[in-house]
This record gives sequence, C-alpha cells and structure tokens, in this order.
Amino acid sequence: MDVGRDHVPASYDEFRAPDGTLRVGWAELAALTEASFDWAARQREIDRRLADDNVTYRPWTTRDAIDVRHGDDDEEVAAPQPWQLDPLPLVLHSREWRELESGLVQRAELLSAVFADLYGDRRLLADGILPPEVVMGHPGYLRPLIGAQQPGGLFMVGATIGRDADGGWRLRAQETQAPVGAGYAMENRRVLSRVHAELYRAADLIRLTPFYQAMRVALVESGPSDVEDPHVVVLTPGTHAATAFDQAFLASRLGFPLVEGSDLVVRDGRLWLRSLGHLEPVDVVFRHVPAGATDPLELQPGSRLGVAGLTEVVRRGAVSVVNSLGTGVLENPGLMAFDDAICHVLLDEPLRLPSLPTWWCGEDSARSHVRTHLAELQIAHIGSGRTWEGPLLSAAERDDLVRRVEDAPHLYVGQRLLPLSTSPAVRGGQVVPAPFQLIGYLIRRGASYAALPGGLGELVDERVATTAVPTAVSGRPTKDLWIVGSDLPTTAEAEGDAAAELMVGVGAMVPRVLDDMYWMGRYAERAEDVVRLVSATHHVLVEVNMVCRPGSAVDLLLDALYALTATPRPGEGVSALRQLRTQLVSRSRRGTVARSLARLSHAADGVRDQLSSDLWVVLAGAERALDELRRADPEDSSKLVDAAERSLVALLALNGITAENMVRDAGWQFLDSGRALERAIQVVGLLQSCFSAPALRAGVTADAEGRWSPPPQEMVLTAAMTAAESVVTHRRRHGGRPELGAVLDLLVADSSNPRSVAFQVQRLQRALARLPHAPTTGRPQRLLADLADLCTGAAVQRVCHGEPAVPAPPGDGTGAGSERRPAPNPVQCVDDYLTDLRSRLFRVSEAIAEAYLRRAPQPRPLWVAAERPPGPGGGGM
Repeated sequence: MDVGRDHVPASYDEFRAPDGTLRVGWAELAALTEASFDWAARQREIDRRLADDNVTYRPWTTRDAIDVRHGDDDEEVAAPQPWQLDPLPLVLHSREWRELESGLVQRAELLSAVFADLYGDRRLLADGILPPEVVMGHPGYLRPLIGAQQPGGLFMVGATIGRDADGGWRLRAQETQAPVGAGYAMENRRVLSRVHAELYRAADLIRLTPFYQAMRVALVESGPSDVEDPHVVVLTPGTHAATAFDQAFLASRLGFPLVEGSDLVVRDGRLWLRSLGHLEPVDVVFRHVPAGATDPLELQPGSRLGVAGLTEVVRRGAVSVVNSLGTGVLENPGLMAFDDAICHVLLDEPLRLPSLPTWWCGEDSARSHVRTHLAELQIAHIGSGRTWEGPLLSAAERDDLVRRVEDAPHLYVGQRLLPLSTSPAVRGGQVVPAPFQLIGYLIRRGASYAALPGGLGELVDERVATTAVPTAVSGRPTKDLWIVGSDLPTTAEAEGDAAAELMVGVGAMVPRVLDDMYWMGRYAERAEDVVRLVSATHHVLVEVNMVCRPGSAVDLLLDALYALTATPRPGEGVSALRQLRTQLVSRSRRGTVARSLARLSHAADGVRDQLSSDLWVVLAGAERALDELRRADPEDSSKLVDAAERSLVALLALNGITAENMVRDAGWQFLDSGRALERAIQVVGLLQSCFSAPALRAGVTADAEGRWSPPPQEMVLTAAMTAAESVVTHRRRHGGRPELGAVLDLLVADSSNPRSVAFQVQRLQRALARLPHAPTTGRPQRLLADLADLCTGAAVQRVCHGEPAVPAPPGDGTGAGSERRPAPNPVQCVDDYLTDLRSRLFRVSEAIAEAYLRRAPQPRPLWVAAERPPGPGGGGM
C-alpha cells in the first residue's frame, strides 16, 4: 500500500515527505508496509506473546482500594484487559531525536525548578509570575509539604508530545505525580524484537536496557545523604491498579521489592517494611500511588493505599519518596499558560519544546479569547482534569460550559486543538496512516535528566485526533518507538555498568507476599486435582459407552467432583460430558479449573516481581486450552480430553518452573505449604466422597480381617486412585482389585507416597521448620503433630475394624481418642475418620494464616470527610 498519501493534509506525515520521498530512518522498514505482507498473522503472533507474558491493564474504576483476595466477591473489580501493540514501530532518526531529547530534558529541568520553588522560596508566586489561583486551585499542591526538604525531588517525568502540521514537536501534557508506561514501553520493545527478529538485529537502533540500569542507579542515589546502602522499595496500589503490570514489571526489572501500603509501617520516626518476624528499614520509596493517598494521617483520611505518618518521616528527611510528595501540582495544565515566563525566570533561557498554546481563564483577556474561539479549543478543568472538545459540543453544551467558566474562571484553561501527525499502522490487517501521540520518559541523573531512547506511542482515533489524552491505560493500541542511526550516545549507556555494583535491596517476605505465595500453591494444586478427577471420570464414562445411570460409577464420581468443588450438581437433563466440561471451563462456579487458574493468576500478580517470566507462558497455555474448549461443541468428547491434557501439562510445567527456579526462602516454603495442604485436603475429600456414597454403604460388612464384603465398586476406587496419581503404585504393591484397607493405607498413611496425606503432613512440618525465627511449639506445629499421629498404618487398620484411629489410654472413656463401639457399618467409621482428618486440615490452614499471614489492621480515622472519587490521572492507578 502507498502509505501516507490519502490522509488529512493538515497533519504531518511521519512516513513520507511532501514530495513523496521516504523520511529519514524509514528506508529499512519501508518493505514492511507492502500490501503482500501478512499483517493479520503478525498481529496474532503479537497478541499471543503479550498474552503469554500476561500483559494487561485494568479500565479505571472509582474504587480506589479494592481487596478481595482469595474471596468470591470480585464481581465489582474491573476485569484485566489485553494490552494492544501495533506491529509497526514508530521511527525517528537519531539526529531528530537529539533535538527532541534536548527539549524533553530542558522540560524536566524546568519542572524540577518549579517544584523546588513552589515548595521552597515561592518566588514565582511572590513576584507575580504565577497567579496564586493557578497553584492553590490544584489538588496536587500539598500545603503540609511546604518547606520540607525532600531529597527525592522530581525523579521521573512522563511527557506526552505530538507534532503540529509544520512538523514541530509540542508538549501536550506532562505526568509528574507517578508516571506510568515505562514498563509497558520495555515490554513493547521485547515483543517487537521477537516478532521482527531479523529486522531488529539488522536495525541500527538504540537499545533501551541501559536506561533501566541507570534508573536503578538513580533510585539508589536518591536515598537520604546519611544512608550508605539505601534500601529501596516500589510502592504500588495493588494488583487491581489500572497499571499493575507496569509497576510489577519495573520492580522486577529493577530488582526492588514490590510492596503495598499495608506492608509498611512508621515506627520511631522511620519507615519500616514488615518482614517475617521482624522489621526491615526502608530508605527510598519509588511510589506509584497518588501523593495524597500515601498518608491517611495528614493527607487523605481514609486512604488504604498509604502509610500513616509517612509525611512526617519525609519532613524529617528519614526517607526519600520519589517522585516527591507534592509533584502532582506540576501536571497542572494552567502552568502551560506561563511556560515562557517561568523558563526565563528559573532557567534564563528560551523553551526548546513549546507547549500547546494555552490560555488561563483567570485573566480577562484570555477568558475573552477562549469564549470567542471556543469551537477551536479544548477546555480543561485544572483541578479534576476533565476536558471538553469545543468542536464536538452542541450549542447548548457550549453555553453550559461558558457558564461554568464564568462561575470559576481560575479553574479553567483553553488549549488550541492541533492535528496529530500520522504514522503507518495496522488496522484490519491493512497498513494505513493513523494519528498518534508519544509519551517520553525521563529520569534524574545528577543535576540533569536522561531520556529513554524510545517511548510509548499511542494510536488515536481520527475523530479525536486533535485532543491530548496523556494516559497509557486508555485501551488504545500502542506503538514502540525506534530511534535508528545509533550514533547518539545516551546518558544512560555511560553509567549502565555501575548498576551491577549497586545491587542494594531489601527482602519482601511480608505477610501479603507470603499469603500470595501460599494461595498460589493452593490454587495450583486445586486446579491440578480437579483436572485429574475430570480425566479419570471421563475415562470411566467412555468405558460405559457415555451412559450415566443413577448409582453408577460415573454418577458416584460426578457426585465426588461436585463435592470437592463445593458446587451444587445440576438437575436431570444435563449430560455427564457437559458436566465435566463445566468443571473445566466455568469461571463463575467455585472450584472449577478456570476459576482456580484465575485465582492463581491473581495471586501471582501480587508477587510478579519474584516469579519467573516463564510462569505466565505456562498459565497462558492453560487458559488458551480452556478457551478453545469453550468455543468447541459441548458434546465433543475429544475436545474435552485435549483441553484436560493440555491444562494438566501446563500445571505440571508450573510445578516444575517453581520447583527448579525459586530460591528456598520463606516465599518458597509457603508456596510449598499451600500445595501440600491443598493436596491433603483434596485427597481426603476425594476418599470421603467415594467411600461415603450411599450406593457404596448399603449392606457392606467387615470380616475379622477388616475386609469389606461386598467390595466397593472397582471402577470408582480405581478412578479415585487414578485421580490421586497412585493407581500404578497400588497395582505394583497389591495387584488385583482395589480393597479399602490398601487404598486408605496408600493414600492416607504411606509416608513414602508423595500423594498421601501423611507425606503432606511431613512436608508441611519441614516447610514451617525452615522459616526464619520459626517456633517449634506454635499452634500450627501442634496441630500437625496431632495429624501425624492419625495418619499411620496402625490408625488406618483400626479404622477399618471399626475402632477409633487413636486408642484411648487405659481406663479413659472420654476424649478425642476414647474407645467406642464398633460401627455397625464399617463405612461409617471410615467416614468419621476422614471427616475428622478434613476438619483438622482446615484447622491447620486457619492456624497458618493466623500465625504467619495475618496483615496489620488498617488505621481508621476518627472522621472521614466526603471524598470525590479519584480520576484516571491519579498516579497510574
């Protein structure tokens, strides 16, 4: 396709010059725009790779603090949406980038100077350069921080820019509260470098890695001056933040722990990280939480995202928060109306990167201009960030907006609408010119700033191609920016090697992280066990020619499956195959494989910075298998088998990835504990569901040797052992038909069988003993010791004879181990035994949560003023 010839003439074409020649830098990529190229296939590959890496964003919701971990009431949480990346990069030559970078760096230096002035001498206000209403009317100006010496300062800046029709770059907006998107920009580069592997290797473009190395060095250098080895953490609102992936990716890339407000506490004038059994000092906080929400004591009462008392610690200089508290005021679009004057006063030089022409409505002449040219402007509220596009308003809407402006003119600005330039993009499998805006990122390095030699492009709908929407979470397709002609040395490159020498970090074994690890293990095991039981039941269903009669083996196994997943079984009319399919794919029913995988993914999101990236590839493969089953014919047996097998392979791979790659720290011990406890619960539940079925209880008696007559249905017991991955072991040891005592001994008491309850109890005891500062007589340890006494061969043998598992002391007729008459039906005695085991296992779970995973209570203010829900500009949430 001849890209770049049929677009709006008023816009700048990034691909071709007016004479039809290619722009500098595009020559190597021109072949990619040919119509014969299969862009649909390339887009599918990109989407798959993004899904494999679990790259998502969440649409903004008005709920600023959501915590529904491991519960079932998550319907209010916005579902994560897939990240979108265009197959074609944006291209700039290094010579042009050098000029743009110079303007971006100057912009960052100017913002830093403005921040220092507004919270220091306030010359801009005193000398009349800035009207006080512009600053005081913005919610980002935090009066409690006036005069505070904040060593962090303006650490990072996000600048949204676009070209005007003449090809000049203009600043459209700036992010200083907590810039988002730098992690997404790196992920975009990673994906495109794989999809266009040959082109990427051949292209003479500047790499991004040194920038992130320099970011790590700069964060360490941001610590208080009296701290030799600063401990750095990355503060996130949590896994439900709009840009949770971006925050977790950066934390992982930088090697710093990802923490939430509840993981931190202020004690004795310092900030501390709650670790397992002790506190760790924190010196630098790389925050991704709006400044107002970081301290419920002084800044935003009722906030659950921050740490009570943080502001006072900042004032004392005991912690460095970056970006510093109060930098949100620099996002104020009202400042753009005074850019030239501010730059002249603070930097004594002209602006290299101009802003959009802006008029502050607090001035009579500016307000008159805005009123007269409303149809050509975008109007912005400097407090809320809400915007109105003049050309899109009806006459009544314009009149209403004019009244709003007249009522509070100091809260509004007007900005000229400029057409965005276009670049080749893929839409509907075809290459077309599409308007875009670009977000650049800068970090402080010494007295100046270093720019990321790339950026995050955002494609904009043609209908709003003149508006500025500075967000990386709008859901629009994004682009990677390639700077070609790498003769340009970057500031970051010269200092990238130093990052390896500054691997300063602090452990993140906080209760929240351990809780996520623990539930990762439980949900992984739960999903695996259900997959195995579904497969075993399907095998029996095939053996009986797909017929499920009441009381049959298939019927009993379905009852066991629903009992294990704690969901009601549907009435008559639903085929057995459809019921098995539901247990795999339903997201709304508790206990299903899909539900457990979703919970597993959510728990893993909370500790993404500590996990191998391979984990997400595995989870994506399992989810892809279930998606294909959802789209298949519900009565297609082969599709169910295929989905179950692929899901099981993925879950086994997940187990291998964690077992082979994770350090055996406290996080691993809780992951392993979760797996062990869930496996024990599932095995006991499976045995209980099978052996207590009414059809198996009728008329069963035991002889003097404890053998049942008649034996339970062979198919049910074999399927149960298959689901517990122990059928081969049983055949090798006992041969012949399965018998109750042998099955119970193998799955409950055999400590050499890695699927038995006894094995899991010992596994739990070892894991808890290896924890730092581990007690030897805590409640979890005592409960496990009691369980170990119940999970022995002798106990199983007594139960099979209708006796209590643990005999009472001589002469004692009471207590947990009291003697009782043999049950008239031996199945009842086994059922009581398994019920007791299951109850004890749940008590162990409660004890572990109470002893290790309990989170600190959230501070509650004595009163909370009515609050306006935060908007999407609030620091990347």
